[in-house]
Parts: sequence; structure tokens; C-alpha cells
Amino acid sequence: MASYNPNPPPSTASATSSFLTIPHDIPSNPILLTAQDILTVLFLSPLLPNMIYPLHPLASPLDELYPTYRNLRDLCLQIILLSSQISLLLSFPFAFITLWAIPCLVHAVFYISFGIVTSLITWILNERPKWQGNRHDSLIGRPEGREAVNDTGISKEGEVWFFINGIATGTHWHKSNLIMLANIFGREIIGIQNSTKGLLLDIAECLIQRDLNYTTHATRVGRAQLHSALSSEHTKKVVLIAHSQGGIIASAILDWLHAELGDEELRKLEVYTFASAGRVLRNPSRTKNGSKKEGKKGRALGSSNSSGSSHMTTNYIHNQHSHQNPPFNHFHGPVFIREGSGHLLNMHYLDTMFSEESGFMDKLIDLPMDGGIVQRPLGDLSRLWKYRGGGSPDDGEYGHGDGDKNKVDFKGPEGRGKDVFRVTTNWYKITPAKQLAKYTS
Repeated sequence: MASYNPNPPPSTASATSSFLTIPHDIPSNPILLTAQDILTVLFLSPLLPNMIYPLHPLASPLDELYPTYRNLRDLCLQIILLSSQISLLLSFPFAFITLWAIPCLVHAVFYISFGIVTSLITWILNERPKWQGNRHDSLIGRPEGREAVNDTGISKEGEVWFFINGIATGTHWHKSNLIMLANIFGREIIGIQNSTKGLLLDIAECLIQRDLNYTTHATRVGRAQLHSALSSEHTKKVVLIAHSQGGIIASAILDWLHAELGDEELRKLEVYTFASAGRVLRNPSRTKNGSKKEGKKGRALGSSNSSGSSHMTTNYIHNQHSHQNPPFNHFHGPVFIREGSGHLLNMHYLDTMFSEESGFMDKLIDLPMDGGIVQRPLGDLSRLWKYRGGGSPDDGEYGHGDGDKNKVDFKGPEGRGKDVFRVTTNWYKITPAKQLAKYTS
């Protein structure tokens, strides 16, 4: 099952005067916001096992849980990290109670040992490409069996693609994400690696990033790479795909880019997120050709939309909360929600939504339009879907940033972020890609 939320801009989403009411999260203390998010995660913690369920489809070795040595190794290491981090949390009250009876040296040895084990495992999970001088290269996924539509960096098509991975994703799964994305869309895709520290520490880092604007290494690297790509006179289009925690990183990068780049550069950028844990993804209104009365109103970015699963913690925190109050919604673009569980990018999103054999995007849904209901395939509303196999969407199609080119006009209460269009998910197989290279400048 799946659902689609048009997520209209605030100006068309509500007739109320949004400036008369202050959103609940604006005056809040950042520490209080963090505490609220922690309580939300604890309340929704029974959903955390849904990250890896269902355990299918296992269509190729690129799927995270496909029984290969590297996949099973990374899964076991993540389980060890999770177990040790849970043990650490449980040890705090015990250590406090027994502090007077057990020498401090015993406590120190325990916590130092925990730090050493965690560092060793994360070092194995986050293996980096070989260093060259004072830098290391990013990874890039290339499509198998065909030439990529673009070339990394400055291409003949002037098109550059980036990907930011999510939580609990080491280098091996990051490579698998890159290869599958490259195989589906026929592009070379540069990886911005978001290193893992284990599931619990990754979730903690997500909350700090969301609420305290903490800037990680991946955020700084991604900002530099995207700024360089958008500023280049040789690039005509830059596509950013982000998953899970990568959505938080993408939103932080966008806030920087909105302040640093002009409209012409930002119009090159398209952003697509899967299971984003971000609080915002800003795509503010822009006016072209003069004043608002004379010009055409559009959006700063070329396009943006998000996808999520209905039974996942990140989706409850992000999609189903952030989009329910349109006047204060800082996440722009349509929302596609796949009914069910699963948080792994390759298995639960790419394998179920973007296969040539899949009927997921072919299902007809009812759209509220002026004068009645119109049936459209779900894929017609997804701009990213049209990039499959090396294709490209028409810039005038729905989902692009130009407000005047938006061919779908959502009216009435059905068009205020409350639509739930359900289609059946079909599982399918996808041919694996085997090529992976390092990005060299």
C-alpha cells in the first residue's frame, strides 16, 4: 500500500491567517525540543525493529540483508554495537548506585573498554578510501552495462548527482546504495558519506542535529561539494538524494546554500529524500522578472519531494508530523508514503518503488481537481521517477519548482495535506550492478 500527500505551499493550503499564531516549536528552548524528541523516540521505540522488517525482497547482493559475507558482517557488527550501547545505558543507574561500593577504577576500566570496542567496530564499518596527499576521495556509483548519462564533475550534459546515506550505514552499505541508485537512474552518483557510530548513537546524533543545529563532518563536506557544483558555470543541473539522517544533513546544507548562492545557482538544484529524519527542507518562494505583480512566482530550488514508510519512527516524527500543519510547514514538495514498515534504502524503497518490473508507480490514484476527481498514475506525480534508465523529465511537469508550471491544482479540503491515496506494493527483482569507482577531481 502507499499514499501520496501533495503537501501544497502554505499560501494555498489554508485560508487562515497563519501570521496571527506562533508555531509551537518557534519559541521553544532548543534543549526542550531535544527532550521532546527524546521522549518521542522512546514512545515510538517499539517501532525501531521495523527498520529491518520485512526481510524481503532479497533481490540482489546490493540489498542490505542479502546473505553475502560483507552484508552479514556489517549486520553482526551493528548488532554488537547496539547491544553494547544498550548495556552502556543500563549501566548508568547501576554505576551511580554502586559508586560508593565499587572503586572508581572499575568504572573507568568499563567505560574505557566500551570506548575502545566502539571505536574499533566503527573503524571497520566506516573504512575510508585510500588517502591521496591531505585528502581522500569520495565514492561514486556507476551504472552497470551501459554508459552513464552524465560524467562525474564537469559533464557534457552539465549534470551532477550526489547521495547522502542514513543511519547505521557503513561504507559497504553506502557503496551498495550508490551502485543501485546509479543502476536505476543511469547516472554516476557521488557519495557524501555519513559515517555510522551504531544505531543508538546515530539516533542521538540525529536529535542533536535536528534541534541544536549540530554540524557534522558530512554536513561540511556536502556543503563544499554542492556549493562547488552549483557555482560551476559548466553545470546545468545538480540532483541531491538523501536517506534518513541524510535528510537532516541535506536540510542543513540547503540553509547554508540559500544564504550563499543566488537564485540562478539554486535553480539548478533538485532534492529528493527517502525516510527523512529532518525537521525542515526549505524551498522558499522566488519571483522572476521583477516584482511579484509583474513576475512569475516559483520556488528557489528546481524540485523537491520526499518518500517515507507509514510504520517507521522517522516517518511519524517527520512526514506525518511536519506536514499536518500547512501554514507552519517548512518541508516543501509532495510526499509519497509507502504503507508498511522498513527503513533500508535498497530493500524497502528502491526495490519496491523504482524497478522496471514494479507496478508501484503505475497504480492509478484519485486526485482532487477543479471540477471533480481525475485519475493519474502515481509515477506522473514523481519527478524522480522520470529519471529512471537515464531519462529526464520535462521541466514543465508537476513537481518542478516553477509555480506557474504546476499542472495539478489541488482544491478543497482534500488538497490541504490530508490526502491518502492507497495502492498495492508489488515486490520485484532488480539486476545488480557491480561497478564502483572512486571520485577523483
